[in-house]
Amino acid sequence: MVSINHYHRDDNEYSLILDFIKKINNINYKQFDHHIINDISLFNIPSDAYFSAIEKRLHVILNALPSIKRIFSRPCVYLKDKYEIAPVEAVRVVNNNTLSHVSYHTELWDNVTSEGIKPRKLLTIEKKENYEIYENIIFTRVIRSVLSYLDEILVLIKDLLYDCQDLNFNILDRTHHKLYFLALGKLHIEYVLAYEKHFTRFSEFIETLLFIEKTIKQRLKSDVYRKCIKNKSKLKLKKTNEIEKFKFIDVISDENFNYISHEISKEEYASYINVLLIFSIGHFNFSFDENDKLDLLDLDSKCSYLDWTLSIKNVYDEVFTSALLTFNKNKEYSICMIYDNFTQNSEKAIEEFKARVKADEYVFVSTEGYGKDGNLYISIYDIDSFRRIQQVLLKGMIYSDEKFEVCPFCGNKLTYSNESYNCSVCRGSILKKKCKETNHEYYATVINNDLLSKKNKELLKKYTHLNDRFNEARYHYRNITKITNDGKIICPKCNKVHE
Repeated sequence: MVSINHYHRDDNEYSLILDFIKKINNINYKQFDHHIINDISLFNIPSDAYFSAIEKRLHVILNALPSIKRIFSRPCVYLKDKYEIAPVEAVRVVNNNTLSHVSYHTELWDNVTSEGIKPRKLLTIEKKENYEIYENIIFTRVIRSVLSYLDEILVLIKDLLYDCQDLNFNILDRTHHKLYFLALGKLHIEYVLAYEKHFTRFSEFIETLLFIEKTIKQRLKSDVYRKCIKNKSKLKLKKTNEIEKFKFIDVISDENFNYISHEISKEEYASYINVLLIFSIGHFNFSFDENDKLDLLDLDSKCSYLDWTLSIKNVYDEVFTSALLTFNKNKEYSICMIYDNFTQNSEKAIEEFKARVKADEYVFVSTEGYGKDGNLYISIYDIDSFRRIQQVLLKGMIYSDEKFEVCPFCGNKLTYSNESYNCSVCRGSILKKKCKETNHEYYATVINNDLLSKKNKELLKKYTHLNDRFNEARYHYRNITKITNDGKIICPKCNKVHE
């Protein structure tokens, strides 16, 4: 039996980073940077064995597709008799029970003549289709698990395919951060070799994944899926006569009906985010005091850049692990990054945490939910993860400033014109806006020349499955609000576009 479970690697990269941190912890930033260059791989590509496992699982799912399509179109249905009183003209089925019932219930009579009783209403039987039977519930859980697996692998392959394109960069482009290429030089050495080896394989995977996903998702509106997916009863796989006919059932084992995305411990993921956070801060102009020792398992450090100061502190409790970033220039602004990869907490639990840990803004960090509102996608398999953290840093710097004399991105002078603060060196602009729905003020950032070049437009047409990645990186992660596919600012207060 081939089991679609969370991907497990013999050499879990997250655990390797945690093990290394425990050996070298409490070091200054210069020593930290040395280890990043020589000893730690903050971003990686899964091994050949992992891709072979994906290939095998996709082959099994492809072979199962004909059976899956057949069950969607002709599921097992249990017909249930339902008795109800209906007007005579609406009655279609009459039997002995109908005649017996009407003879005892005079309230249903319309008239009595010498010829007999003329009923006004009759007891009738309706055959109701009941889809919620054991076999169909098992089927829908298999489908849900397959889709969860496809979603995870799609995110990973998209990350890798996009990075293959994104590594073709122009070092003379002033719209990148001045330390961006230095950071890439430290991070993507292993990427270059791995991309050439796996690029063709990635492309084949994406075609297969998208085909399977389309085949299944266009059938999710069927009655069998809609009615059975809501069933929350605990079931174990057992071989009934109908289940034996479900040849596709071998793609999953019963213990994996409730899909788990990653086999990463909470401590491993938290330590990885801490290391990546320090790396991102250090490559976004901020400097740490050489005497400041970094405890990468429990951060409590300060750094500065020009008139900005930044405090980084881990906050732990029984439910959440987080990093509280406190920016200060002309005023204080705090952003709490909640490491939420392992929790599926209720709104109540989240609100209780916010009551304990005060911040101006909360961001959930996870290896899942790419593009989800309020989610910061950080993964060891996506080299742009550190740039997403730098987006958070840029936002904190802007919201802690009131004078806007210096560009937070490059440190050069800002000038005010056309209702925005503009930098002639990095071509960035900071705009102060007001939400038309809530009347709340917010800031947005743009780059004066649209970066969606002719080459990028050609790539968008060629790699349509990567449009979300190309659009996210449209402004080199310098936008502190979401943007539409045509580059318009999405208001963070109401999630709408204001013209």
